[in-house]
Amino acid sequence: MKIVVIGGTGLIGSKLVHALSEHGHDAIAAAPSTGVNTITGEGLADVVKGAQVVVDVSNSPTLDGAALEFFNTATTNLLNAEAEAGVGHHVALSVVGTDELAIQSEYFQAKLAQEKLISAGPIPYTIVHATQFFEFLKTLADSATEGNTVRMPPAYFQPMAATDVAEGVAIAAVGDPVNGISEIGGPEAFLLPDLIRTALTARGDTRQVVADPASKYWGIELEERTLVPGDGATLFDTRFEDWILETAAKA
Repeated sequence: MKIVVIGGTGLIGSKLVHALSEHGHDAIAAAPSTGVNTITGEGLADVVKGAQVVVDVSNSPTLDGAALEFFNTATTNLLNAEAEAGVGHHVALSVVGTDELAIQSEYFQAKLAQEKLISAGPIPYTIVHATQFFEFLKTLADSATEGNTVRMPPAYFQPMAATDVAEGVAIAAVGDPVNGISEIGGPEAFLLPDLIRTALTARGDTRQVVADPASKYWGIELEERTLVPGDGATLFDTRFEDWILETAAKA
């Protein structure tokens, strides 16, 4: 199949293009650097022409209220171009817990708006809800650092390797549209402070990690299992310990 990957040069997109190509599909990386811009519409009609599937793994450049305009504009332009080209399946990457997170976050309100546009749109679709990526643990720690202390809420999450995220999205892309949400996650749930502490120690980072019920996750007060996928989720095999060892070996 011809499968267009919007955001195809990024962390997940590049891995997704590689995975799809390895399985014999004509996977096209679409991004501003390849002449495709979902905000202006540049190159969109040409790249989706003849495509059976379009996968959107792009992300807003900001995490504030401006994300709403980004997702509304990009998703509307994409769906219109797909309808014109006769695309049969729209796949989008989103986040486990988006409904709950959106109550307190402008960014997740924007993600929820994106999902609603897709579900109300003309193209059969699959929305993949993924858990947090191992690759973003340091960024998460940095966001919660005061001095030499990282304060994390004692909530559970079930992170996964970016390679597994790409595999989960690839499976959705080559399958039939579910016209709903498919959840994917890592093999094991951890308390946020415990895994952040392990991740920093593995990097030789001496910051102290404290479990603090008053602390927030990107400004959001978490329930205990907001970030954990439901019982029907597809769980992938890469364990955090193995990912750490593999990452260290490549460094």
